[in-house]
Amino acid sequence: QATNAAHNEGVVQMGVTGTPSFTTLTAALPVRFRTRVRINQATLCVYGIGLDENITDPISSGTAGDGASFRFNPLNEDTTMGTAVGVGKLTNWILAQKKADADTYIDSGIAVVEGSEYDLEIVWGTDLKPKYYINGALVGTGVANTASAPAKLNIGGRMNGTPGGLRIDMDVRYYQIDTGVSA
Repeated sequence: QATNAAHNEGVVQMGVTGTPSFTTLTAALPVRFRTRVRINQATLCVYGIGLDENITDPISSGTAGDGASFRFNPLNEDTTMGTAVGVGKLTNWILAQKKADADTYIDSGIAVVEGSEYDLEIVWGTDLKPKYYINGALVGTGVANTASAPAKLNIGGRMNGTPGGLRIDMDVRYYQIDTGVSA
């Protein structure tokens, strides 16, 4: 877990070699990541959830490796994300991908509504391109990730400003990582 008291943030990484929360992206063994989340505080918080090789921050643009995740960044904390999709789109789910340390962001077009639950899914097929689904609908496809990149579950949140008793509040109802699925 990485934290920064100035920002009231935390990142939880689960998965070490040989555990269910760790997998390797390969064309021979497609991977599916699924989760259901509920965003309870959507004004001062930044969130991220997905599979990444390395992550030390909920925003993650400074970290290395490969991976894919869903991000929510209404405060434009990561200005590269705001530049990529447009600041006015940052209240939507952002499809984030990292390939060989380079970040790519796509606007899903799906607004994050406080108090709502979302089924989020990323599927890597034999082409290693992450396909992003929200509530069962395909909302975007990334570029091929590097073969043999390790991927660990990451869940991150950050609250900025003066919290005034508020807290980082994203409920993760479940997460599931499957290998050998058809994409």
